[in-house]
Amino acid sequence: MLEMISELLSGFHPIFAAYGALALSIYALFRWADAELSEEVRSYIGAWLYNRDHSHFKHFYAVFYNIFCSVFGERHFSKKCFLRSSLVSVICIMCIFFGVLGFFYITDVGTRRDADIIFEHKSDWFLGTATSFVLLNIACDYAGLYSTRRLIAIRSGTSIVFIVLFMVDTLLKSTMIWLSLWILASINPQLDEFLGPRGFSDYGWVFSVLMLMAFAATTFVSSIWIVLFIIGVQFTRQMVFFGRRGIPMIKKLFDTNKKPLTSLGNAVGLIMLLIGIIHSVIASAFRWALNAY
Repeated sequence: MLEMISELLSGFHPIFAAYGALALSIYALFRWADAELSEEVRSYIGAWLYNRDHSHFKHFYAVFYNIFCSVFGERHFSKKCFLRSSLVSVICIMCIFFGVLGFFYITDVGTRRDADIIFEHKSDWFLGTATSFVLLNIACDYAGLYSTRRLIAIRSGTSIVFIVLFMVDTLLKSTMIWLSLWILASINPQLDEFLGPRGFSDYGWVFSVLMLMAFAATTFVSSIWIVLFIIGVQFTRQMVFFGRRGIPMIKKLFDTNKKPLTSLGNAVGLIMLLIGIIHSVIASAFRWALNAY
């Protein structure tokens, strides 16, 4: 059974495992958020998801704002907001890191040796570097949540204003990520082995690319949540439509009445898997072309 799974996964690029792990963490977080909603908010979101006519941009703002405040609280500088932001950070980054690391050990993609090198020969500094990385990720996510909170607090009804604000928010988060990486590299100069060209070729998929991707994904996710939310809503509404036509499995996965956010989590998770497949195909094609060259 394990050999069959290994053979099946070997056809994918390792980046697919990161998307799969991120999709799983997104599903878990949406399911957790569902439990945090009050019955009144849950009923409101379920009815809104079911009504395909409520698609005006201001409705997305209002619903997302309700979800955001229900999960992270109405005050940003509070113990509740910080602890929940930290929990989300750790869950996402660990899911991605260990998900892809597991992919390396299950499949024969020529990177298992690199994983062994990380833990055997670099163990004297790996733990400290990884801990610093996670702590910086928590700090960036918490700061990123604040900018997202300011973004949705404007509650603009026009998509143009939102796009401009979203671009500014993304630029701020990009600056935050690279500044944090610079701080991390200054703390541990040996990190250059993983961030430089030699590190990319020797250990990149195990530490540099994985942790950087996890870091960027969890930091950006505080603003990208809004985009994923809007896409996920449309996808969920389509699935609800098919479920009403008598497809039991779809009806169970997208039950917007009882668990509206879990339904959204299923939708966003499937979207992430689809993006992962596309990215994996493109990355595999580039890798094949480089090897052929």
